[in-house]
Amino acid sequence: MTNTKLSKNVAFAGALLLSIVTLNTQASECKGLANQACSASNACGWVEGYTRKDGREVNAFCRTSTKGKEKPSKAVDNPK
Repeated sequence: MTNTKLSKNVAFAGALLLSIVTLNTQASECKGLANQACSASNACGWVEGYTRKDGREVNAFCRTSTKGKEKPSKAVDNPK
Protein backbone atom coordinates (compact mmCIF):
# COMPACT_ATOMS: atom_id res chain seq x y z
CA MET A 1 0.00 0.00 0.00
CA THR A 2 1.37 3.40 -0.89
CA ASN A 3 1.86 6.17 1.62
CA THR A 4 -0.93 8.27 0.02
CA LYS A 5 -3.46 5.43 0.19
CA LEU A 6 -2.52 4.74 3.79
CA SER A 7 -2.98 8.41 4.70
CA LYS A 8 -6.40 8.50 3.02
CA ASN A 9 -7.49 5.33 4.82
CA VAL A 10 -6.34 6.67 8.19
CA ALA A 11 -8.14 9.98 7.56
CA PHE A 12 -11.33 8.15 6.58
CA ALA A 13 -11.18 5.91 9.66
CA GLY A 14 -10.65 8.96 11.88
CA ALA A 15 -13.63 10.79 10.35
CA LEU A 16 -15.80 7.69 10.73
CA LEU A 17 -14.81 7.27 14.37
CA LEU A 18 -15.49 10.95 15.08
CA SER A 19 -18.97 10.75 13.54
CA ILE A 20 -19.82 7.64 15.56
CA VAL A 21 -18.67 9.28 18.80
CA THR A 22 -20.64 12.45 17.96
CA LEU A 23 -23.83 10.48 17.24
CA ASN A 24 -23.44 8.48 20.43
CA THR A 25 -23.11 11.55 22.65
CA GLN A 26 -26.09 13.25 21.03
CA ALA A 27 -28.32 10.24 21.56
CA SER A 28 -27.40 9.87 25.22
CA GLU A 29 -28.10 13.48 26.26
CA CYS A 30 -31.48 12.54 27.75
CA LYS A 31 -30.84 8.89 28.56
CA GLY A 32 -31.25 8.02 32.22
CA LEU A 33 -32.63 11.38 33.38
CA ALA A 34 -35.30 11.42 36.08
CA ASN A 35 -38.72 12.89 35.29
CA GLN A 36 -38.01 16.35 36.75
CA ALA A 37 -34.60 16.72 35.08
CA CYS A 38 -36.02 15.44 31.81
CA SER A 39 -38.96 17.84 31.89
CA ALA A 40 -36.65 20.77 32.72
CA SER A 41 -34.56 20.18 29.59
CA ASN A 42 -35.76 21.59 26.25
CA ALA A 43 -33.89 18.83 24.43
CA CYS A 44 -35.72 16.01 26.24
CA GLY A 45 -39.26 14.71 26.69
CA TRP A 46 -40.75 12.31 29.25
CA VAL A 47 -42.57 9.20 28.02
CA GLU A 48 -45.00 7.60 30.49
CA GLY A 49 -44.86 3.84 30.99
CA TYR A 50 -47.22 1.73 28.92
CA THR A 51 -48.10 -1.83 27.93
CA ARG A 52 -47.25 -2.96 24.40
CA LYS A 53 -49.67 -4.97 22.27
CA ASP A 54 -47.72 -8.13 23.05
CA GLY A 55 -48.31 -7.56 26.79
CA ARG A 56 -44.79 -6.44 27.65
CA GLU A 57 -44.57 -3.60 30.18
CA VAL A 58 -42.44 -0.58 29.21
CA ASN A 59 -41.17 1.61 32.06
CA ALA A 60 -41.39 5.40 31.83
CA PHE A 61 -38.26 6.99 30.35
CA CYS A 62 -36.69 10.20 29.08
CA ARG A 63 -36.01 10.57 25.36
CA THR A 64 -34.80 13.18 22.91
CA SER A 65 -37.63 15.61 22.32
CA THR A 66 -39.40 16.05 19.01
CA LYS A 67 -40.32 19.62 19.97
CA GLY A 68 -39.54 22.07 17.21
CA LYS A 69 -39.63 19.45 14.46
CA GLU A 70 -42.34 20.06 11.93
CA LYS A 71 -44.88 17.30 11.64
CA PRO A 72 -46.65 16.86 8.31
CA SER A 73 -50.16 18.24 8.50
CA LYS A 74 -53.08 16.14 7.36
CA ALA A 75 -55.59 17.76 5.06
CA VAL A 76 -59.07 17.45 6.53
CA ASP A 77 -62.12 17.80 4.36
CA ASN A 78 -64.89 19.56 6.23
CA PRO A 79 -68.12 19.48 4.20
CA LYS A 80 -69.96 21.86 6.56
